[in-house]
Amino acid sequence: MSRIGKPWTPQEESSLLCSLTLGIAPEEIAEQLQRKIGGINSRRYTIAERLIGQGATLEQAADIIKYSPQSIQDHLDKKEPVRASSPLPKQEGVSVKLIHKIGGHIGLSMDHYVGKVHTWEGIEFLTFKDRNAPTSKSVYTLNLKTLRPTQSSPIQKQLNAELELALA
Repeated sequence: MSRIGKPWTPQEESSLLCSLTLGIAPEEIAEQLQRKIGGINSRRYTIAERLIGQGATLEQAADIIKYSPQSIQDHLDKKEPVRASSPLPKQEGVSVKLIHKIGGHIGLSMDHYVGKVHTWEGIEFLTFKDRNAPTSKSVYTLNLKTLRPTQSSPIQKQLNAELELALA
């Protein structure tokens, strides 16, 4: 069964990293994991971003994902203009790096989603939206004080509706 376009599991990431360590070609890995080569390469960059966000050096991340440090840096540099197009308010105190780290932790690729901080009734929320559908509703809302998703909250529907109004 094809896994193209489906979320990556920790087991798939482990398999990808093991295969890279063994020197298996990305094309073979794509076939084994039933993904496209673009998905394999994109996940390698996602893993590198996560590692760097957790304190790894560019060289350490490059060694793990088997890309050159320059390739990873070029990838990060290309993403910078996208980040700059949606700046966060300075007073919020939440860096783009932290937003990307949180997004990666909850399984969202920052290539596909954009995170923004919003304040509603004195509480800061981090919302993630599809980058290609900026007018869509947020796919994930996180209370920054508790670092808990608000999806399970009984007020999530009201919160989403009021946030959407406030952000319109």
